[in-house]
Amino acid sequence: MDTDLSLMQVFQLTGHLLYWGKATVIYPLCESNLYVLSPRLPIPIPAKLKENFFERFSDSLMENLATFSLAVSPPLALHQPRITQIIIWLLQHHLVIQLHTYVTLALDEDMTTSCRNMSQEELARPAAVGLGLEDIVESEI
Repeated sequence: MDTDLSLMQVFQLTGHLLYWGKATVIYPLCESNLYVLSPRLPIPIPAKLKENFFERFSDSLMENLATFSLAVSPPLALHQPRITQIIIWLLQHHLVIQLHTYVTLALDEDMTTSCRNMSQEELARPAAVGLGLEDIVESEI
């Protein structure tokens, strides 16, 4: 479909939809993701949501939500597309959220200086360097 929109217009429209809660970013699903009940989960769960879930999956919404009462990493194997579809539906309806893990590397002054002085080749070497295995790594080269 060609809309004749510039990329900037698409980004602005997307930002607008996200800002007003008319769109949701759903990150790629994988087995290492953790999902938990949303803190904004409406209590009680509206009957219309329960009906829509049952029509779509022939299963109880409440029983499926109960599996997310603690953070879980559900099996998203290729032979179980139903679980993937349920998670997508729950995310779309803001009933569960994905927990994200962020890793930050904090270097002290000496480590920062050492990294700046290393060549690209040295930075690409195996992690064995620095673990007392420098002689083994260099003898294999």
